[in-house]
Amino acid sequence: MSEPALIDAPAPGADHIAAIVSAWEGYLRAGDGGPSTGSLSYVYASQRRACTRRMALDLLYPGDRPEFTPDQLERMRRGVEREAAIVARLLQVGPRCTPPFSMIEGQKRFEIRDRDNRVLIVGKIDGRLYFGRGAPRPVFEVKSGESVRHVETIEDLERSPWTRHMLDQLLSYLLAESEPWGFLILDRPAVPKFLRVNLEDHLERAERFLADARIAVLARTGEGAMPPFTDDRAECRRCDHLGKSCAPPLDYGPGATIITDERLINLARICEENEPASKVYDRAWKELSKSLRGVELAIMGDYEVRGSWGKNTTYELPDDIKAKFKKVDEKGKFFLELDRIGAAPAGEGR
Repeated sequence: MSEPALIDAPAPGADHIAAIVSAWEGYLRAGDGGPSTGSLSYVYASQRRACTRRMALDLLYPGDRPEFTPDQLERMRRGVEREAAIVARLLQVGPRCTPPFSMIEGQKRFEIRDRDNRVLIVGKIDGRLYFGRGAPRPVFEVKSGESVRHVETIEDLERSPWTRHMLDQLLSYLLAESEPWGFLILDRPAVPKFLRVNLEDHLERAERFLADARIAVLARTGEGAMPPFTDDRAECRRCDHLGKSCAPPLDYGPGATIITDERLINLARICEENEPASKVYDRAWKELSKSLRGVELAIMGDYEVRGSWGKNTTYELPDDIKAKFKKVDEKGKFFLELDRIGAAPAGEGR
């Protein structure tokens, strides 16, 4: 077989790897070089924010958001591709399921309006499963990326600012479609994790999103006041509007101390890298301890289970007696948080 003819042969000594990377980035930018700068009058279901003011500013000043980097664009594209792969697998699994199901309404647009017929929240559902007439027709949302890889429960979503609003997004779908339940499909290098979400269990949360969206939309149209600043300094640091369209009166105290101790920096890195595994261990051990309580000796598969009882002494005192000895130390506890600067940029997964 003859070699294909080259239209433009590379110059001698050219960096072929750099050329490939440059072409790759150019291909990504040609598809979607950045976020939309058009002003909207409604909130996207995927853009739920902890700060209602930020939701309003997203509508008023979309240009504050910087252009996506090639890495962000690549993660977004992979998220779309992973969603397509999971949907394709669902189509294959459906006839084999008992009861069987088919997939309907993929990428169906929905709207949530207020009593004045004002559009508040807009989005698309990734799909709905149809199990037959009269059976549940749950909607689902696919999420991928490193942030969801070790999520095992709904509670785990709350532990990260990059995942906590995934629940709000699905709840808005359920509210719009009047469906009692749906589920999140979390991508991972194995069988995806399926998390069932019941609307009734989170109805107050869904209604709070609706109320915050209305506040943001009214601020956008000039029919309402701008929402107040948030007290969460971490939320401000992650906000695209900080120093542009928003200047909150932040009190950072005496200022940040710069720590250069490599040992401490390495320990922080170790904590970050091993946090997912530690969470998996804690959940597994908690479930084992609960399920095996009272088992003093057993063989469980390849494991020998040994348990023993110990004393647990408590003192029950009347409230008036306890009040006499109550002492509050305002600095008795110290809570430490670590956030990698610039971690999980926009476009991380879907």
